[in-house]
Amino acid sequence: MLVPAPSPPRTRFGRFELDLASGELFRDGHKAALPPKAFEVLKALLERSGEVVTREQLRGRLWAANTFVEFDDSLNHAVKKLRQALGDSPEDPEFIETLPRYGYRLIASSARATDTPPRIRSLAVLPLDNLSDDPQQEYFADGMTDALIAGISTIRAVKVISRTSAMQYKGAKKPLPQIARELRVDGVIEGTVQRSNEHVRITVQLIYAATDAHLWAGSYERDFRDVLTLQGEVAQAVAREIKAALAPEEATSLVSASAASPKAYEAYLKGQFHWYKLSPGHLDRALSYFQFALEEDPRCALAQVGIANVWLVRTDAGFMLPGEAFPKARAAVLKALELDEALAEGHIALANVSRRSTTGIGPPARGNSGALSSSIPAVRMVISCTPTF
Repeated sequence: MLVPAPSPPRTRFGRFELDLASGELFRDGHKAALPPKAFEVLKALLERSGEVVTREQLRGRLWAANTFVEFDDSLNHAVKKLRQALGDSPEDPEFIETLPRYGYRLIASSARATDTPPRIRSLAVLPLDNLSDDPQQEYFADGMTDALIAGISTIRAVKVISRTSAMQYKGAKKPLPQIARELRVDGVIEGTVQRSNEHVRITVQLIYAATDAHLWAGSYERDFRDVLTLQGEVAQAVAREIKAALAPEEATSLVSASAASPKAYEAYLKGQFHWYKLSPGHLDRALSYFQFALEEDPRCALAQVGIANVWLVRTDAGFMLPGEAFPKARAAVLKALELDEALAEGHIALANVSRRSTTGIGPPARGNSGALSSSIPAVRMVISCTPTF
């Protein structure tokens, strides 16, 4: 009986994997050119990761004792080809450190690649980069980031870092492992969004932070009218990659999107963009966009949530009295949940209204003496729907 051959051993470092049997190098799953001598250098450095491998040791490994070769030039050439394959720089190395006239050291962490993916219990969704020609589309990139955070947050098996924590890295040039350490997460999702008229393309990838290893990538192209379904598709893909078991209600939540017309949803995204600015002028613009969204589509539950959040922030910032703002906020969020009872954002807003009404931040809304009891199931719903709360 034939015995299946074992899988070729691979070593992972950063976004690269080296197949030790075939001498093939892969970056993000795609083969990268690597000459034989460069492979031998890399293999030697990986075997002693973090330690110095001297030039003499490499000479003995790359060339037989009776081989006549211009050793210094040949080794320099092999190291140069290796750095080109890795996209590394001798002046500012990410992978290979040079000790002049002495040797080299692999400074990136490495691990034996296996068929079992690393265990990811916590994730950060970094702000998506806007690749559109129009910088005014920044609101759309931020909105898609919010949507991904909301979608992936419904997976109870993984903790998702809040938007506030993740957005501080917008435009940051820090290495992903460093960002992951600062946020204390196992995995990072990064990507890009590009919009051209009514066509949207979103590309995302999942990175295992400890080794900067690429675990999965996906590219999605949709008409703008279908963009609401994207967050669920990406969240499902992430769940598959991290081997998270979805409860039936989680699976249902991921495949269903809150109803809204394209114009209404775009207005909602613009409103959210201004709402996060938190200044009086931006809050006024946010409210206008949310109201416009409802004019375009009275079924847009997200716009009702946006309106509720405007009233809440105006109270928190001292722009309005609680007695004036809370009833408006409560009415808007209850309308949102009437439109979509499973909307996580709606339950978050309801919990915020109820909490403020029962903790002395402001008086309970008129006719809502049961605010304390109603806040308890709201908070429970938030915790179950949105671990970032």
